[in-house]
This record gives sequence, structure tokens and C-alpha cells, in this order.
Amino acid sequence: MKVLIMTDLEGVSGVVSFVDQAYPDGKYYEQAKKLLTAEVNAAVKGLVEEGVDDILVIDGHGPGGIVFEEL
Repeated sequence: MKVLIMTDLEGVSGVVSFVDQAYPDGKYYEQAKKLLTAEVNAAVKGLVEEGVDDILVIDGHGPGGIVFEEL
């Protein structure tokens, strides 16, 4: 089975301030990126546990929202 995960920083649990968390110069931008990465990792883990063998993750946040080193 193939699964596509399309992400955007503004939809992440815990991201509540666009200015502080969604802009690269925002006070909590790095924290928001870690939250997004954790959510993606949890989704991927669950999919793999259920036998999905082809997962594509697309970072839909303009300047990037995933910490790829932590995937």
C-alpha cells in the first residue's frame, strides 16, 4: 500500500501562534518544527506497524517545517 502524508506547520497540535511559530524568524519556530516532526514520525510509525511499505512525506510549509534529521 502507498500512503502520502502532506504536512503544513499551521495544522500541528500545539502550534497556536502564526507569527511566533510559523515564520522562520518566529520566537518558537524551531519548537513548532519539532512538534511537526514528532507528529509525522508518529504517523509513519503507525503506518509501518500496519504493514504500509511505501510512504511519501511532503513538507507543505513554505520555508520548511520538518526537521529531516529527526525523521
